[in-house]
Amino acid sequence: MKIYTPADPIFLIRINIKQQSEKTEHITVYETTLDECYNFTLSILNQQKMMPNVRMRTTVEFREALGGENLKTISLSFHGLNPKQTKELLLKYIKG
Repeated sequence: MKIYTPADPIFLIRINIKQQSEKTEHITVYETTLDECYNFTLSILNQQKMMPNVRMRTTVEFREALGGENLKTISLSFHGLNPKQTKELLLKYIKG
């Protein structure tokens, strides 16, 4: 018999993509920093030619997590894509 010792928790970045009246989408990434995720997402969104829709603001939250503990959070908001479209766009660039 051995005593269970859990592995060290992995440092993650949780990305939550929200919009009022829409399902929240999630992406979890690792081996990156909060600032890298923010700048990466911002550069992708700036490349897109989005049609502004003032009523439908999408917010992307970037949250550091270590194990079950949430740490620092930053966010950005924009108009033009819903959460599902935003998630698909980010995944396209993340997967390369």
